[in-house]
Amino acid sequence: MSNFTICAVVVTYNRKNLLLKCLEALRKQTKPIDGIYLIDNASTDGTPEILLENGYIKELPPENLKEPLEKEFKIGNLTDGNPIKFHYVRMHENTGGSGGFYEGIKRAYEKGYEWIWVSDDDALPDENAFLNFEKAKELLEKEGELQNTAAICGSVINNGKYDLVHRRRIRKGLFFVKEVPIQMEEYEKQFFEVDLFSYVGAILNSNFLKKSGFTRKDLFIFYDDTEHSFRLRKYGKIFCFPNIKVFHNTLNESEGISWKNFYGLRNRLLMIKWHFARRYFIFLTIYVKYRALAAKVIKRDYQHKIYYKIVCKAIECAKKEKLGKDEIYKPGWKS
Repeated sequence: MSNFTICAVVVTYNRKNLLLKCLEALRKQTKPIDGIYLIDNASTDGTPEILLENGYIKELPPENLKEPLEKEFKIGNLTDGNPIKFHYVRMHENTGGSGGFYEGIKRAYEKGYEWIWVSDDDALPDENAFLNFEKAKELLEKEGELQNTAAICGSVINNGKYDLVHRRRIRKGLFFVKEVPIQMEEYEKQFFEVDLFSYVGAILNSNFLKKSGFTRKDLFIFYDDTEHSFRLRKYGKIFCFPNIKVFHNTLNESEGISWKNFYGLRNRLLMIKWHFARRYFIFLTIYVKYRALAAKVIKRDYQHKIYYKIVCKAIECAKKEKLGKDEIYKPGWKS
């Protein structure tokens, strides 16, 4: 077996009970990891207190921080008891998933970890995930592909089924760019290439982060992982190994019109603007605007009026590259 260092980066905000399950899954790996970077995005639900109660940290962070605070502790893995470096970063404010992943990936990179696993606090790696990653790495090395590998990702299992939207390929037409989920039959292969991944069970090669850079923290939330994976793909290959499994049980319940619609659309438009020919951005803005306008005119209800306003604001912000947290569509906003 080859020797390498790997660190998990986990971003959390107000989900302390899910977080504990996530951390336990990382500690139960049959191939123990070397470090965990936990980015606590200024949680207000008692996350630091529950980390203290469960032995992850030795002291509570100060209140009213003006900048991020990092503390390093030692915890034992639950396989052989050997130590894992636990880097706890308490953010001074909620910087969104984008800011959290930027902070964690950057810090793990600067600490010298060679491979960086990224996930939210509700993702649970299978106990053999990192062992299978090690085997995947050896196979790619044997086939002469490892030096060209920017990232490796696994399969995402949602309530017992493969969640296909997490691994995608780019397909370009004359006027539109499509993101096509990898179909189920490919998951029967030992591995396959992808263009895009989510931050659910993706493992980044630090050597390629030198070229691609880190997460765009100014996106605030949504599409940050897609945009980052596309940058990595420009410099190397991304392979998915289905036997690297991560469990991500989420409900697909609609929240109606909310703040998520704004960030999802704005950031999707920005990715197209930054990485593809100008015509793709122009046609996408026209398409989403007039589709929303048609729905508003035909349906004539409050929800479609509000959605049309969101679409117009997202397009305006994408054109002007007005990033970060919007003054109106803040987390929690609903129509």
